[in-house]
Amino acid sequence: MREINITKRAHKEIKRLFSQRTLINTLRTDPEITEIIDNFTYDETLAEYDGIMSERTRVMCILASTIGCNSINEFRQYVDACLNVGIKPREIREILYQAYPYLGVSQVVEYNLLLNDIFENNFIHLPLDDQRTVEGGDDEDYMQAGMRIYDQANGDGAAQRLIDSFPDTQKNFAHYILAHCYGQFYTRNGIDLRHREFITIAFLASMGYSTSLLRQHVLANKHLKASKQEMESIVATILPWIGMPKAITALGVVNEVYG
Repeated sequence: MREINITKRAHKEIKRLFSQRTLINTLRTDPEITEIIDNFTYDETLAEYDGIMSERTRVMCILASTIGCNSINEFRQYVDACLNVGIKPREIREILYQAYPYLGVSQVVEYNLLLNDIFENNFIHLPLDDQRTVEGGDDEDYMQAGMRIYDQANGDGAAQRLIDSFPDTQKNFAHYILAHCYGQFYTRNGIDLRHREFITIAFLASMGYSTSLLRQHVLANKHLKASKQEMESIVATILPWIGMPKAITALGVVNEVYG
C-alpha cells in the first residue's frame, strides 16, 4: 500500500483532537479518500481563517454541525474531541440541548442517550448541574425572559416585532419561539449568547433548508458584533461535514447580510 500523504498540520490536528481514530475512512481500507478528506478538513479549510476563531469555538461548531447533519458517528468522534480540547461537559450538553427546538425530539433524543453513555464511560457523573436561570419557571416567566434575550440578540423591540409579524390566529407560534426556544434554552448557563448564536448558525447551515431562519441568525450575529470573517470561518469549518451546496448557500446568506 502506498504511503499516505497527510500534511504536517493535518496530522497534528488529528493527533490532538482524537483519543482514537475510528472514523469511517481508515488508512488501511481507504487510503486515497482518507488523504483527500484529512488534508481538506484538517488543513486547507482551516488555513484561510487562522486566528479568526478559537479552537474551542471551532470544535463546538463542528459538534453542532454533526447533529444538524444527523451524523451520529461523527457526533461520537467530536464529543471526544471536545473533551480533549478542554470543552466542559456542561458546554457539550448545552450544545445538544439547544438542538431540541431546532431539530426536534425525534432526532436529538438519540444523541442525548449516546452523550450520556459517553459521559459515563469517561467517569463524568450524571446528572450534570442544573443550568436553568429563569426564576419561577412558569410559562409567563419564560415568555418575559425569552423576549429579553431575543431583544438582546436582535435589538430593542425585536421580540414585539416578531409577535406582530404573525397573524392573530398564529400568535401561539411567536409564543413558542420566545417562551420555549429563547426562554427555556437561550437563558441557560453553560454557553454565552455569542456562542449560542454561532452554534445556531452551524445547526441551520447543516440542515440546509431554512435560509430565512439562517438569515435571521446571521443578522443576530451581526448585531452581537460578530465579524463577517467569523461567519465565513464557521461556514468553512463545517464545510467538510455539510458539503459544498449547503456551504455555498450559507455563504450567500452571509454575503447578503454583511454585503
